[in-house]
Parts: sequence; C-alpha cells; structure tokens
Amino acid sequence: MGYLVHHFSSLLWAGIYEAWCLRRPAPPRVSAARAAIVATAACVVDYTITPRRFRPGFERHISRRSIAAVYVAFGMGLFAGARACRRYVR
Repeated sequence: MGYLVHHFSSLLWAGIYEAWCLRRPAPPRVSAARAAIVATAACVVDYTITPRRFRPGFERHISRRSIAAVYVAFGMGLFAGARACRRYVR
C-alpha cells in the first residue's frame, strides 16, 4: 500500500510539472527551475501537510541530507523526462 501511495504521489507531482510546462513553454533553464519548485513543493507537502501515516517515512532510515538528495533527484528526473519527451516530439 505504501508503494502505491508514493508512486501515485510522484505521478501527481509529475502531472503538475508537465501541465505547467505545457501551458507555458519555456527555455531549459526556466523548466529546470520549475522542476526544482515542484520538487520543493512535494517535499514541503510530504513533511508538513500530509498526515503522518501517509508520509514517505524516509526520515526513519536516512539523514536529512539524504532526504534532500532524494528530492533533488526527483526534480532532476522531472526535468530530464520532460526534456527527453520534448526532444523527440517534434
């Protein structure tokens, strides 16, 4: 169940990022900044708004620095995926 919650959460944030990028196309630098904003929003929501039982729970297993690395990687993944799709969609 935990996997499904977090998998669909990632898809939700990816959808938000894609909708933003499709509605307002921008150069790569702006798209990267948007990915960082969405990943930061995901982190804030995960650790402040979300009820404890639905939180990722990473903090019990890894350091805060590693948690930050997870969300940085998430943002990089958002940007890389969007960039790859736009490269081949022309």
